[in-house]
Amino acid sequence: MSGETQPEARRDSAESPFSSILASLAERVEGFRAAVFFDGEGETVDYHSLLDPFETRLIGAHHGIVLGSAAARFRWLGLGEVDRFEIRSGWRDSVTVALGEGYFLSLVVEAGAATEEIDEPLAEAAAALKNEAGL
Repeated sequence: MSGETQPEARRDSAESPFSSILASLAERVEGFRAAVFFDGEGETVDYHSLLDPFETRLIGAHHGIVLGSAAARFRWLGLGEVDRFEIRSGWRDSVTVALGEGYFLSLVVEAGAATEEIDEPLAEAAAALKNEAGL
């Protein structure tokens, strides 16, 4: 990332063993806004965010609902499993990856920042979370 000063991360809960893994994305991804580690019901396990903590948890909840619905429909139609989900909008982009056993990681970035350049840091964070969580 450039030499610009990054905004301060915001939290409303104690850090967990996953916090440093999620924080590493902020250092490695241009346009970083938030990273949320959550379960299939949308419950946040941990996060690192420059956004309001409530808004960050809400992202996990919303993505959990959408992913759960998509996964059920894909299985019902015999289309396989959902392992990556991308949203692009005029104000933010997000990429969500399945970690296994009903857990997910969402990375939220500024609009237009969800390029191939985020794939490597996202994959490395996903692997580290899986390892730490024993997935």
